[in-house]
Amino acid sequence: RPTIAFVRLRDAVVLESALETPVPVRFIFILIGPTTTDMDYHECGRAMSALLADK
Repeated sequence: RPTIAFVRLRDAVVLESALETPVPVRFIFILIGPTTTDMDYHECGRAMSALLADK
């Protein structure tokens, strides 16, 4: 079964190694699960990015 974690950091942190440009990050969303499932993890990631977009 999939496991989800949503973390809100107290202070923004620059994640230089994880992103193309060094921007401060305050929210982290992690979704892990088995590869043999009917869940489309890519679409879940796209939906979360749309919800968390700063525009």
